[in-house]
Amino acid sequence: VIGALVLAVGIYAEVERQKYKTLESAFLAPAIILILLGIIMFLVSFVGVLASLRDNLCLLQAFMYILGICLLIELTGGVVALIFRNQ
Repeated sequence: VIGALVLAVGIYAEVERQKYKTLESAFLAPAIILILLGIIMFLVSFVGVLASLRDNLCLLQAFMYILGICLLIELTGGVVALIFRNQ
């Protein structure tokens, strides 16, 4: 539900941003980041829910690996932020 909410907020922000056509980069726009984050959150959560409802071992393992990869990405981001905190 939170993934769908983040996706909806991102879409709304992008629609509002398109009204005023700012000069910022389209890829780094916060609305685009929110949309991508919402899609990823929704899909990962959907895989987890579907796997648990169907007791599908393959989907449960895929969900576990996806969450593991997300954890590694977060840890890497934290270490990089700690290293470059003065910049």
